[in-house]
Amino acid sequence: MSSSDILSSLTGHQAYILVQRVAGTYDHLAAILRTEARDLLNEPDRQEVAQSVLEALQSIESDEIYSRSGKTEFGYLYPGEAADELMEERMEGFLYRVDQLRDFSDQRLAQEFVIGILLGFHLCSSEGRADLLDDSPDALMEFSETIAQDWIRSLTDPKTVKSFVEEVSRVCPDFTHLHRLTGQ
Repeated sequence: MSSSDILSSLTGHQAYILVQRVAGTYDHLAAILRTEARDLLNEPDRQEVAQSVLEALQSIESDEIYSRSGKTEFGYLYPGEAADELMEERMEGFLYRVDQLRDFSDQRLAQEFVIGILLGFHLCSSEGRADLLDDSPDALMEFSETIAQDWIRSLTDPKTVKSFVEEVSRVCPDFTHLHRLTGQ
């Protein structure tokens, strides 16, 4: 068995023991391991974020939309408006996480999370399997555009804006309108 194969054959527990032994024996490696572990734990995986967003959007069911819509004490709430409200509520936690990452981590991690959110919207739109699409067909594009615009406004470097727009356009082909939003 080659040395590269032996590491990949370790169980989770064996890998843990190995890391503990190395960290306990070599101080300089312990610092590197701590930094790498922190980065690994903080690194948002855009595919996982996208899947979570997709699931959150698909969890909005017609029954929930229609039970919220109708006559209210403030007038009438149309099903499309109810769908919009539910989508905003489902996205609240994701947007809070973006703010956390931006405030307490680095901008790159926050941007990865934003791209994951937008990718989740893209998947929902392309798969078309969300009840909210029936009641508010433009909601996904409008809300994702707002998220993208808010993120772009927070960026100070034009090169960062350009790379963000290019990456979103690459992973979400139906978001090419972002170039128009940024004047690029």
